Amino acid sequence: MKSNVNLLKIKEMKIFLKHSSILLIVCGMFAACSDINHQHDKYLKDGEIIYLGRFDSIKVISGIERAEFVYWLSDPKGKNVEVNWNLGTKTRRFPVHLTTPNNPGKFVIEPLEEGTTSFDIIVYDANFQKRSILQNLTAPVFGSTYFESLNNRTLLSFQYNREYPQTSLVMRWVASVYPLNFGTEITYTTTAGVHVDTIARPGVNFDNRTVLQNVVEGSDFSYRVLYRLSADSELEFSSAVATLRVQPNTNPYRVLRDHWTVPGYLAGSADGTIGYSSQSIAESPVPNGRVMAMFNGITSQFWHSRHTPTPPEVYPHWFIVDMRANVTVNELELLRRINNSNTFTGFRLFTCPDVSVDQTDPVNGYPWEDQGDFAFDPFEPAPQRIEIPGAPVARYVKMYFGAEHMGTSVNAMLSEFSVWSRW
Repeated sequence: MKSNVNLLKIKEMKIFLKHSSILLIVCGMFAACSDINHQHDKYLKDGEIIYLGRFDSIKVISGIERAEFVYWLSDPKGKNVEVNWNLGTKTRRFPVHLTTPNNPGKFVIEPLEEGTTSFDIIVYDANFQKRSILQNLTAPVFGSTYFESLNNRTLLSFQYNREYPQTSLVMRWVASVYPLNFGTEITYTTTAGVHVDTIARPGVNFDNRTVLQNVVEGSDFSYRVLYRLSADSELEFSSAVATLRVQPNTNPYRVLRDHWTVPGYLAGSADGTIGYSSQSIAESPVPNGRVMAMFNGITSQFWHSRHTPTPPEVYPHWFIVDMRANVTVNELELLRRINNSNTFTGFRLFTCPDVSVDQTDPVNGYPWEDQGDFAFDPFEPAPQRIEIPGAPVARYVKMYFGAEHMGTSVNAMLSEFSVWSRW
C-alpha cells in the first residue's frame, strides 16, 4: 500500500515539472518578443519610414576642377538634392525636377580639388523632411597636375617630297598612349598661300602617318594634341604647340610604296598579265608569292615566278611598277628571298616618265628609256642598293631578267624592291 502511494506522488511530481517547464518556455518567449520589440521601438515610434525615390539614373562628367552631374528623376516628391564629399566635410544642395528620357536634369559642383572624389547623393522633398536612400558616385577631378603630365604627340620623323604626288609633307608619329586624345591639330601653309588647320584623328584617316599636300618648302608647320576629359565630355583642351620648319631632303630617302601598283595584278592567278611575266599562288598568306609582296615591307614574304604546275615559267622574267607620280630614281634597293639564293644574277632597268601610255602593251605601249644592265649578287643576304647613273625621272619602272641573268635555277625570286631618291 505504501509503495502505491509513493508511485502516485512521483507521477504527480512529473506532471508538475512538465507543466512548470511549459510555463517557463512561454514566459521566456514573451520576454524575448518584448526584447525584440524594444530594439525596434525607437525606429517605429514615429511610424513606418517611407523613403523618397532616389535618382533613376545619375552620372558624373569630370571637368577641370569641377564635376557636372546628369540625372533622371521620376518621383514627383523629389525637389532637392544634397551632395556630400571629402568624408562628409563638404556639402552642396541643389533644386531638382522631374525629367524625361531625352531631357535629363543637370547641376554642377565647383570649385573642386584635383583628384579622385567620392560623392554621396541624397534626394530630399521640398522641406528636407523626407529623403531617399543614399547613392554614391566616384569620379576623377582634373587640374594642373594632370595637365602637366600630358605631352605633345611624338613626331617620329617628317619628310618633304617635291614629287609625290605634288609637294607633300609626310609625318610619321609614335602611337598615342593617351586614350582621351581625339586628334592632332596641324597648322600649315599651302603653295596657294592658304592657311590650313586640319585635325588628324587617330585610327581613322591618318592613324600613325599624316600626308599634307601642297606644302610650302621652307615654311613652318605646327601641331598640338587635342584632348577630351572623358568620352562624353564636351570640354576640350590641348598640349603645348610644337613648331618645325619644312625642309627638303638632302640625303637619299626611300620613296613611299603604299600607293604603288602593278598593271593587271590578279592575286588569284599565277599566269602573267600586262604587268608581269608570272607569279606564284602556292605560297600563303596572300600576297606571299605574288608580285605585290615586294612592296609591303614584310621581308619573310617574296615574289616568286610561277613554279607550279610544272613545267615552271622560265626566263625571261619581268615586272612593271607604277609609282603613280614622277620620282627621281637615284638608287634601287633589292633584297633576295630569305635563305634562298636560287634567283637572278642581274637585271636590265627600263624607266618611263609620267606621260600618256598604253598599259595593255607592256613592250610598245610605253616610251621606255633603257637605263642599262646591272649586277645582283644572289648569295648576299643583306639588302643591296644599286646606284642608277643619270638619276632618271620616272613614274613607271620595268625590271627585266633575261636568260643572261639566270642563276642556279629557272626561277626568279625577290623579297623587297624599293626606290631611293635625293634632290
